[in-house]
Amino acid sequence: MTRALTIAAAVASLALTAGCGQPTFSQAQTLGGVSIDARTLNRGEELYVLNCYACHGMEGDGNGPAAPGLRPPPRNFKQGFYKFAVTIDEEDEGNTLPRDEDLLRIIKGGLHGTPMWPWDLQDSEIVKIIHYLKTFSPRWTKNTPGKAVELGEDPWKGKEAEGRTEGKRVYHAVARCWSCHPSYATKDEFFKYTNNPPENDARNDFYSAELKNSGAMLALEGGKEREVKVLPPDFLMQPVRSIYEVSDVYRVVATGVGGAAMPGFPLGPKDGWALAHYVWELIEKEGTKAGVDAKTALTSQPEWKPPAPPPPPQVPLFNPDGTPQLNPDGTPVTGAAPAPAADPAAAGIAAPPAAPGAPSTTTPAAAPAAAPAPSLAHR
Repeated sequence: MTRALTIAAAVASLALTAGCGQPTFSQAQTLGGVSIDARTLNRGEELYVLNCYACHGMEGDGNGPAAPGLRPPPRNFKQGFYKFAVTIDEEDEGNTLPRDEDLLRIIKGGLHGTPMWPWDLQDSEIVKIIHYLKTFSPRWTKNTPGKAVELGEDPWKGKEAEGRTEGKRVYHAVARCWSCHPSYATKDEFFKYTNNPPENDARNDFYSAELKNSGAMLALEGGKEREVKVLPPDFLMQPVRSIYEVSDVYRVVATGVGGAAMPGFPLGPKDGWALAHYVWELIEKEGTKAGVDAKTALTSQPEWKPPAPPPPPQVPLFNPDGTPQLNPDGTPVTGAAPAPAADPAAAGIAAPPAAPGAPSTTTPAAAPAAAPAPSLAHR
C-alpha cells in the first residue's frame, strides 16, 4: 500500500503541474449556506490534489489511482454522505451534512483501521480543503450542516463502574446492539437481559459481527457502480474508526453512522452515557490480552441450558381441622402450596378457621328433599 501511495503522490504532482493556468473558480460559491470566496476554493483545490487526490480521485468519486488497493474504499464525495458527521437533523433521516469542525477532526485524527491516516497540516489549510471538497456534491448547494449533539452532563461521572454495568444492559436489552455488532454477554446474561433463550432471539453467531449493506456506492469501470458492504466493528478485536474518547461514543450512538447500517439511537443522557462508558471499556481492551481472553471466554461457552425454575413459594401448613401445623419449638410448619384439590381434606391441608364474626365461606349443605305427598289411592 505504501508503494501505491508513493506512485499516486507522484501522479498527483504531475496533475497539479499540468493544471497550472486559469484557476478553476472565478467567483464565490454558496456551500452549506455559507459564501466561500474563489481564492479559498482555488487554494483548496491545490491542497486537495497534493494531499487527497491519490485516494479520492480528481473528481472526488473515491476512484483515485491508489483506490483499487485500499480497503475500505476511499469516501466518494460526490454522494455527499459522511459516515462520521455526528450531526443530527430530524428531517434528513440521519444523513446530515457535517460541520467544518467535524471534518477537521476526522482529517487531523484519521480513521483508525483504515488507510485514512492523520494529516499533519495546518488547520487553515485543512479548512480550505474542506471547502473545496464540498464542491463535488450538489447536496452542499441545497442543504446546510445538521446540529451538533448536545453532550450535556454525564450522569455517571464519578461512578463510571456503575455506568458500565448499566451500559451492558442497555447494549443488549434496550439498543440491541448485538443485532449488528457482536454480543459481549454470556449466554446466561443474555437470557437475563432479554428473557429469551439465546438461540431463539439472536443471530446464528451473535459473538461475531453481521455483514451489512452500507448504502455507499463504489465507482467501477464503464460507469458502473457496486454497493459497498460493511462489517460493523468487533470492539474487542478491531479498531474503531473515529472514536478518540468516551464522549465520541456518545455522539456516534446519538447520531448514527451515515452511509452505513447504523441509525441514531435517542436513548437520553442516562442510557446514552451508560452505553458510551460500556462500549469505551470494550474499545480500550482492543489489542490487549484482556480483550483476547474475554473474546475467547465468550466463544468457548458450552451449549446453553435453561436455568432451573425457581422453587415454589413456602406457605404455612394447616391440619384438616383448620389449626396450624407447628414445629416442636412452636414455630409454624411451612411447605410448598399443594395443587388445588376437589376435596380440601384430600390435600392434607385445611384452610385456617375464620375470624370470629366473619361470614362463613363454607357452602351450606343442601336441605333434605321433602317426602312425596300421599297419592289419592292411599286415602
